[in-house]
Amino acid sequence: MASALFLFAILVKLCFSSDIRDNSFARIRNKPTFVDKTPLIYEFLKHKYLFINAPSKFGKSTNLDMIGLFLSSHRPKKVIENQFIWTKIWESEEFVRNNLGQYPVIHFNLKIRGYSSNYEHTVTSFKVSLYNAFIEHAYLLESEKLGEDQIKMLEIYTDLTNIKLLDTDTVANGLAFLADVLHQHHGKQVILLADEFGRGITEGILKNHLDLSLVVELYSSILNTTFHNSTVISHALLCGESWIYGLKGPAVSLIERVSFMQRIEFSRFYGFTYDEVDQLMAKFNTSKEEKVEGLKWYGGYSSYDGLFKVCNPFSIIEYLSHKSTMVFWTGSALAPDLVRRMLEVDNLKRLILDLVTKKTVNMNLEKDTKIVEVEFIRNKVEELPQYCENFFLQVLIEAGFLTFAENQMQSNNVFLKFPNEEVLSAVVKYTV
Repeated sequence: MASALFLFAILVKLCFSSDIRDNSFARIRNKPTFVDKTPLIYEFLKHKYLFINAPSKFGKSTNLDMIGLFLSSHRPKKVIENQFIWTKIWESEEFVRNNLGQYPVIHFNLKIRGYSSNYEHTVTSFKVSLYNAFIEHAYLLESEKLGEDQIKMLEIYTDLTNIKLLDTDTVANGLAFLADVLHQHHGKQVILLADEFGRGITEGILKNHLDLSLVVELYSSILNTTFHNSTVISHALLCGESWIYGLKGPAVSLIERVSFMQRIEFSRFYGFTYDEVDQLMAKFNTSKEEKVEGLKWYGGYSSYDGLFKVCNPFSIIEYLSHKSTMVFWTGSALAPDLVRRMLEVDNLKRLILDLVTKKTVNMNLEKDTKIVEVEFIRNKVEELPQYCENFFLQVLIEAGFLTFAENQMQSNNVFLKFPNEEVLSAVVKYTV
């Protein structure tokens, strides 16, 4: 048994040590549509624990892959250097020397296909994601720096059949345990990267397939066991389309939430800036008229103060290929589901119809959605209290269907609009 595990660990280590075909950053690095977002690595390390939300296909997964590839000690430095040479981060020689390939990194992908159909599905998906995170570090099974009990636990976490049999508490403790053994083996603090945090959860809740209290309890437990009083995780970046509202416990306050287009130091990394689009348009010999039309259809995502804007990167790349305007992107299932739900409720339907006629709608930016409000929203009613509107509008911002109107005063009450013709065209289809 021991020899078989040893062979398995060696094969996994060889597979992950140099093969970067699974890394989305490496796949696009030398494509003509590559846009350099490597300064995000430097910005990330200035913070401790972050949650960044952005719409589907706005670069969350690629950015996480980029950060993981740059920082992880799991691959030979030469392999990493070949991917980052001549990028913007390469200009910071001291930073590269001190950080490239220097950290044990946990890359944890929580992606759920579709939405969570029930609580058991959510737990099972989490177990599979946990298994994949452990398998990447299967070499720990042969570590001489770990104790016998730790190796036994590793054998369970690296066996998909066994991990599916674990109780919820042991599963919730999985990331903390992996961080501990990585720290013990490498003698260095650990970086945690979690992709698709909360993916499918909001959709499942709105469809009444999920028990909200159980989901919140599960994710709260995961965050608290992973981050509260942790001395081994130096930095963490959680990315997702939407925050899980109602999370509780001491760890939640440790996580710095960065909402889409609401923090200028991060906004330029999620979406293509107008300058980046200019450069791409020039590279693809796009005419001035085509550029104006492209920005009208796929740009318009604005910061709170209206001074900074980005474009939908997926749609811009498709537009450069087709050279004609059409709806290339409708996000994940989250935004269309929300719009359909809003059209079932009288006061929310009025908001959508106002937006379709290119009016703005108002939202309180400071108000945080409480779990009782989400429960209220799940009910099939003809009218919702005004305070529940905030939830829908906030999630539509997160999902990329709304943005901030321009030239507004500094205030907690902000005005929102559709960002561009692509989103407007997509929403109009649901109203007819």
